[in-house]
This record gives sequence, C-alpha cells and structure tokens, in this order.
Amino acid sequence: MDEAGAAAKVAVMANTGIESRLGRNIPIGMPVGANKPVRFAKEKEVMFALGIPEMENPVPAGVIEMTNGQRVPVSFDISYILPS
Repeated sequence: MDEAGAAAKVAVMANTGIESRLGRNIPIGMPVGANKPVRFAKEKEVMFALGIPEMENPVPAGVIEMTNGQRVPVSFDISYILPS
C-alpha cells in the first residue's frame, strides 16, 4: 500500500436479500449453509450494497479489491463529509 491510501478489512454481518427475476426480494440465510453454492458479488451488486446508486453527490474515494482480484471503484457522498 502506498502512503496516500488506507486499507480496511470487513466482514458481512447481515444482508437484505437479493431481488429475484420476478421482482421479489428473497432473503439470504447467514451464515451460508453447508454444501450451498456461493459466488463473488458483481460490481453492480457491491455498489448497490454500499448505497452508491442512491448518493446525491458521489465523490470517488478508492477501490475495493476482492480476493478474486475484482476491483470495484467506490465513492463517498460529499454531503456527509462537508455538510451544507
């Protein structure tokens, strides 16, 4: 890591489920049961989980690098950093 950055490790503590093709929200059990298939989240799913699509004033803040090598750019909402 270079001097201009910071790193954090996180663990998922809860989730809100996933939207099915029929538009219904399907809850996801935590922890994942034995012999259940799992996959890495796609970039769009990571951004949704972080609330980035709902941000009014997003400012690029860094990148999340997942253990599969996928990199997802992330933002902060400037209104949380600099209140009006």
